[in-house]
Amino acid sequence: MGNKSWTKEEIETKVNEIITEQACMNALTCIDLTKDLEKDYGLDSLDAIEINMTVEEEFLILVSDDEIEKATTGNLIVETVCKKLKRKGLLND
Repeated sequence: MGNKSWTKEEIETKVNEIITEQACMNALTCIDLTKDLEKDYGLDSLDAIEINMTVEEEFLILVSDDEIEKATTGNLIVETVCKKLKRKGLLND
């Protein structure tokens, strides 16, 4: 992927795909990014690590353990990705 620039909408779509895959849901399922990943989708800490690894690979960023723990919803993951990509100059507003 290199230094691809992303829009927030593209990030939301990609995070949705990553969570959907990790939760073993139908690819046509749209995750509600406001819902709690553990409580509403039954994902555990191992799933969170897997999601984080995929996010890091997809967006070429590093996410700390503290940030992983705080990212309990899809929206919080999106916010973390946006913040990190903005710092790298790779977020299109």
